[in-house]
Amino acid sequence: MSPLVALREAPFVVFDTETTYSDGVNKLVEIGAVRVIWGKVESHFTRLVDPGCPLSKETCHLTGITQSMLLRKPPATKVIEEFLAFAKDAVFVAHNAPFDAGVLRNVETWKDHEAQNGSLIIDTLRLSRRLYPSFPRHGLDQLMHLFGIMVTPRHRALPDALATAHLFHLFLTNLTDQYNVKNIEELVGFMTRPKRQVS
Repeated sequence: MSPLVALREAPFVVFDTETTYSDGVNKLVEIGAVRVIWGKVESHFTRLVDPGCPLSKETCHLTGITQSMLLRKPPATKVIEEFLAFAKDAVFVAHNAPFDAGVLRNVETWKDHEAQNGSLIIDTLRLSRRLYPSFPRHGLDQLMHLFGIMVTPRHRALPDALATAHLFHLFLTNLTDQYNVKNIEELVGFMTRPKRQVS
């Protein structure tokens, strides 16, 4: 996609992952995503994944996902193939994107995609820190509370992706109205330029 595509016209795929949190490696357990254009959700994607290893107690407690729910689910390589087909030409978005990107880099299918297409993922955590430096915390829970966003259940991939999509649209509206950010190139520039340049 051209970096000059207007934000109001650009397709974004906002996604979230849940992982095993075990053995020092975060293997993919669930991925959820929504495809949006200027805040309008056009389609959803959600898959459970067989990680090939046991879940941690923390994952079971936090997400409600159990080992039995993953029986006969496809492996991560297959799920990421489907996810990339769903995303097509969209720009990826995630909250705390380095974490989710790290999870996906454990999957050969994603590594091949990055090698061919680059690794741009718009990080709503970083955008929040740039847009709202006075906020004490910028975690998804805290931002949902501050902006009155409610989704259930929490700590499942699709609802968290929906919450992030709501936040992202609020951020895009702010960027457009207050900072005159109009296209993807300017969005990336705002996200990556030194903090001292942000008024």
